[in-house]
This record gives sequence, structure tokens and C-alpha cells, in this order.
Amino acid sequence: MNTEIALNQVGFRNAIVSNIELENGTHTQIITIFNNPEFNFEELKIGIDTSLNSINKDYHSIKSVQTTFNSIENAKLKPFAKYKKVEFSNLENL
Repeated sequence: MNTEIALNQVGFRNAIVSNIELENGTHTQIITIFNNPEFNFEELKIGIDTSLNSINKDYHSIKSVQTTFNSIENAKLKPFAKYKKVEFSNLENL
């Protein structure tokens, strides 16, 4: 499998962006891109939230997360659904 992909040859059309605030005040993002609009955004979000919960059980470093669902047009993210920012201690209730 070739791991080098010319981005102008790939039809990525969708992305989930999770904006994460850490307890130390820094921020990071998890960006998941895919090229099939029939792929289930909500199921992917559940998987990301489950992974973040697992990380936080060991490190307790995550303060909050806000997720957006996006289309990709001309190499730019176009949000079409935005979840409210959730304090991480409440994520296990999602």
C-alpha cells in the first residue's frame, strides 16, 4: 500500500473536527477526513468520544471538547453541524 497521496488527486469531501482543550490551557485538534458522504458522522463521533474518555482515564488531561461536522470544498472546511462545547467530565454521559 502506498502511503504517499497527492492531495489534489484525492476526493476527500467530509471531515470531523474535534477541538480539544487540555487542563493545562493548551489546545489540540483531532481531524478525521473521509471521502464517502454515506459514512455515519454520529458513529464516528461516538468512537472519537470513547477514545478520548479512555485517554482521560489514564492521564486526566482533557478539559473539554467541541466537535463539528464539515464538508471540504476547495481545500477549505465548511461546517454544517456544530455540537456545543462539552466539559469533559460530562462526556461519559453522551
